Amino acid sequence: MSKRVNKSRLGKILCLLLALCCLIPLGACTSGDGGKTASTADTDPRYRDLGGKTVKIFLYGYSRKDFSERLEKRYQELEKNFNCTIEVISGPSQMTHDAIWRSIVAGDPAVDIIDGTAPHLLGNPLQTGCYVDLNTFDVFNLEDEKWNREANATLNFYGKQYGVSARMDGPEALLNNQVMYFNKRLVKNAGYDPEDIYKWQEEGTWTWEKFEEIAEKIAKLSTSTNQIWGSLDNDHLLYDNLVISNGTDWSARTESGMAFTGGSEAAVEALTFYKKLYDKKIIPAVGYDKPKVEQFYKGSVGFVPDYLQRLGNEATFGAMADDFGVVMFPKGPRASDYRSFDNWYGWWSLPTGGKNNKEMALLIDCLTDTLYPDQEELEQLVTVFRESLVRDSESLRVFELIPSRSVLSTALMAEPIRTEWYNQIYSITQGEQTIAETLEMVESGFASSFETFWKIKQ
Repeated sequence: MSKRVNKSRLGKILCLLLALCCLIPLGACTSGDGGKTASTADTDPRYRDLGGKTVKIFLYGYSRKDFSERLEKRYQELEKNFNCTIEVISGPSQMTHDAIWRSIVAGDPAVDIIDGTAPHLLGNPLQTGCYVDLNTFDVFNLEDEKWNREANATLNFYGKQYGVSARMDGPEALLNNQVMYFNKRLVKNAGYDPEDIYKWQEEGTWTWEKFEEIAEKIAKLSTSTNQIWGSLDNDHLLYDNLVISNGTDWSARTESGMAFTGGSEAAVEALTFYKKLYDKKIIPAVGYDKPKVEQFYKGSVGFVPDYLQRLGNEATFGAMADDFGVVMFPKGPRASDYRSFDNWYGWWSLPTGGKNNKEMALLIDCLTDTLYPDQEELEQLVTVFRESLVRDSESLRVFELIPSRSVLSTALMAEPIRTEWYNQIYSITQGEQTIAETLEMVESGFASSFETFWKIKQ
């Protein structure tokens, strides 16, 4: 039987935890034992005297008033040890990425350090030569465990490192990964024991076929007055997860840019299965009037893929009347194990023409050191935080499974063809064209679009 997590007890502990945890932009989140700590304040060779300079850091979605006590202390230490004042320019309320890029092109960068924010925002500044090659400064040891090596590889073109991304640190680690949520009431009503899904996950038999079988029966619970869906696409996350869970991706990084790989055998197999789910009325059409993920929270959807981060939203999962569980996304026929993908990461970049760029690189390296040097404290915080998110002990298993099964997807980097590809998938589900016809029609055009958009200014 599932062990119910004591939410009232955890709620009290969570209040203390949240006072310790930090709201950190992705590029500033770190992990690993290799980073320096505050105890090296008087000896760290990275520190520089900036003569009281005001260092402007563009940070998307955060201002210093949003910082936790732990992160604010880090910024204060940097101000002291670099003899500077750090001014956080919050985007987009104070400034936008476009405004920063325009200032760089004009030869007068508006900020000293830039939070790159998300993969789909990488192409434009590289086209116009806005970010410098960080290898120039011989500061970053990207072999250190604090760095996100997979993300950093996507930020490297022709051997030039245009940004550095640190691993998420602390209780927030893994929250950008995606998993499968399921409604226990609907699973029971469809004739299944929800505990079996956890059992299949442990046995390695939680597959597309089992997902399809249960989701189809859930969809058949619909009545003339109550529409029930077996699953939702959830803004294309179902399709993306199907491709990833079958051992591939529909786009890939190349040395010079991006490539469309949605026509590979494994990707076509995933798209064919996706079309099958639509034809069986397990999932609704993904048009402009697409059903929203809120329908899962309201109890009219059996399964939905989503980020683990969503668990922390009390207005969505926290407010669900129905009980729910969390498992890995089911395995595709070509996969030997489960896969959980992360398609969202941030990074730090420095502007072309920026003053004191070498010193700013050193400051970034210090900023991204771990905020949790005490491993015993970190483990306690992580345990309590994760237990506070889920409703049963079995759901905690995904946090153990994900680290060795995490995959970095380049789907968000697939500009400018990403939206067009999703539109083509919609046309396929509507029977307007076959998969083969679609691939024949788009592949050369997609290749040309990628070549133009990812023409990096050297």
